[in-house]
Amino acid sequence: MSRKINETFVEVACAGCGRIQRVRASKVIPCDGYTCSWGRCKQNPDFKLPEVPDGWICVHEPYAAGGFSGWTIRPATQDEKRSLERAKAIRNAALIKRLRAN
Repeated sequence: MSRKINETFVEVACAGCGRIQRVRASKVIPCDGYTCSWGRCKQNPDFKLPEVPDGWICVHEPYAAGGFSGWTIRPATQDEKRSLERAKAIRNAALIKRLRAN
Protein backbone atom coordinates (compact mmCIF):
# COMPACT_ATOMS: atom_id res chain seq x y z
CA MET A 1 0.00 0.00 0.00
CA SER A 2 1.49 3.31 -1.02
CA ARG A 3 1.21 6.48 1.00
CA LYS A 4 0.10 9.63 -0.73
CA ILE A 5 2.48 12.50 -0.09
CA ASN A 6 -0.18 15.16 0.31
CA GLU A 7 -2.67 13.24 2.45
CA THR A 8 -4.75 15.43 4.73
CA PHE A 9 -5.60 14.06 8.15
CA VAL A 10 -8.29 15.29 10.51
CA GLU A 11 -8.79 14.62 14.18
CA VAL A 12 -12.19 13.29 15.22
CA ALA A 13 -13.17 13.24 18.90
CA CYS A 14 -15.61 10.94 20.68
CA ALA A 15 -18.47 13.04 22.09
CA GLY A 16 -18.62 10.84 25.19
CA CYS A 17 -15.02 10.57 26.38
CA GLY A 18 -13.06 12.97 24.17
CA ARG A 19 -10.81 10.23 22.76
CA ILE A 20 -9.25 11.51 19.53
CA GLN A 21 -8.58 9.54 16.39
CA ARG A 22 -6.59 10.78 13.38
CA VAL A 23 -8.21 9.77 10.09
CA ARG A 24 -7.64 10.66 6.46
CA ALA A 25 -10.07 13.43 5.56
CA SER A 26 -11.29 11.44 2.56
CA LYS A 27 -12.39 8.62 4.91
CA VAL A 28 -14.59 10.78 7.17
CA ILE A 29 -18.36 10.88 6.64
CA PRO A 30 -19.65 14.25 7.89
CA CYS A 31 -21.91 13.75 10.91
CA ASP A 32 -23.29 15.82 13.80
CA GLY A 33 -21.14 13.84 16.24
CA TYR A 34 -19.05 10.72 16.69
CA THR A 35 -18.72 8.02 19.34
CA CYS A 36 -16.03 5.42 19.90
CA SER A 37 -18.64 2.66 19.66
CA TRP A 38 -22.00 2.09 17.95
CA GLY A 39 -24.18 4.95 19.26
CA ARG A 40 -22.52 4.95 22.66
CA CYS A 41 -19.18 5.58 24.32
CA LYS A 42 -17.11 2.62 25.57
CA GLN A 43 -15.29 4.72 28.17
CA ASN A 44 -18.28 6.74 29.42
CA PRO A 45 -21.38 4.56 29.83
CA ASP A 46 -23.35 7.57 31.14
CA PHE A 47 -23.06 9.33 27.75
CA LYS A 48 -26.34 9.52 25.86
CA LEU A 49 -26.96 10.70 22.31
CA PRO A 50 -28.91 13.97 22.08
CA GLU A 51 -32.72 13.77 22.25
CA VAL A 52 -34.40 13.57 18.87
CA PRO A 53 -37.27 16.09 18.51
CA ASP A 54 -40.65 14.97 17.15
CA GLY A 55 -40.62 14.87 13.37
CA TRP A 56 -36.86 14.34 13.24
CA ILE A 57 -34.79 11.15 13.02
CA CYS A 58 -31.33 10.07 14.13
CA VAL A 59 -29.30 8.41 11.39
CA HIS A 60 -26.38 6.23 12.53
CA GLU A 61 -23.31 5.78 10.32
CA PRO A 62 -21.08 2.87 11.31
CA TYR A 63 -17.35 3.54 10.82
CA ALA A 64 -18.00 7.15 9.85
CA ALA A 65 -14.49 8.11 10.92
CA GLY A 66 -12.20 5.11 11.16
CA GLY A 67 -13.38 3.06 14.13
CA PHE A 68 -15.76 5.80 15.28
CA SER A 69 -19.46 5.68 14.45
CA GLY A 70 -21.32 8.87 13.67
CA TRP A 71 -24.82 10.18 14.06
CA THR A 72 -26.82 12.90 12.36
CA ILE A 73 -30.13 14.29 13.56
CA ARG A 74 -32.21 15.59 10.67
CA PRO A 75 -35.85 16.23 9.72
CA ALA A 76 -37.69 13.10 8.63
CA THR A 77 -38.83 12.85 5.01
CA GLN A 78 -42.54 12.33 4.30
CA ASP A 79 -41.97 8.59 3.75
CA GLU A 80 -40.06 8.33 7.03
CA LYS A 81 -42.83 10.19 8.87
CA ARG A 82 -45.42 7.74 7.54
CA SER A 83 -43.20 4.82 8.53
CA LEU A 84 -42.80 6.24 12.04
CA GLU A 85 -46.57 6.62 12.37
CA ARG A 86 -47.11 2.98 11.32
CA ALA A 87 -44.47 1.79 13.81
CA LYS A 88 -46.05 3.84 16.62
CA ALA A 89 -49.50 2.41 15.80
CA ILE A 90 -48.13 -1.16 15.97
CA ARG A 91 -46.32 -0.40 19.24
CA ASN A 92 -49.41 1.20 20.79
CA ALA A 93 -51.63 -1.72 19.74
CA ALA A 94 -49.21 -4.19 21.35
CA LEU A 95 -49.08 -2.15 24.57
CA ILE A 96 -52.88 -1.98 24.79
CA LYS A 97 -53.13 -5.73 24.17
CA ARG A 98 -50.57 -6.40 26.89
CA LEU A 99 -52.30 -4.10 29.40
CA ARG A 100 -55.66 -5.77 28.77
CA ALA A 101 -54.10 -9.21 29.29
CA ASN A 102 -52.93 -8.19 32.79
